[in-house]
Amino acid sequence: MNKTERMLHIDYGLEIFSKKAFDAVPLDEPYDLALLFQDLLKKQQLAAHSVRERFYEVGSFAGISELGYYLSHDKNSVEA
Repeated sequence: MNKTERMLHIDYGLEIFSKKAFDAVPLDEPYDLALLFQDLLKKQQLAAHSVRERFYEVGSFAGISELGYYLSHDKNSVEA
C-alpha cells in the first residue's frame, strides 16, 4: 500500500454489503476487499461512519495488554 498523508482513518468493525456488491468478484480465486471498496467508492455506493474512540487491536500480545490495561482502569484517566 502507498500510504499518503490523506490517510487519516482505519477500517475496523462491521461492513454490510448487498449481494449485488459482489457481482464482479471472482468466485474461484482470492480477491482483495480493498478493490471492492474502491469500486463501490467510484460508484458512490460506499458509506462510512467515523468513530473518535481509539481502536485497540488484539492481534498481538502488546495489543491485548493495552486493551487489558484500558478495560481494568478508570476510563476517564486513560489516554485514548
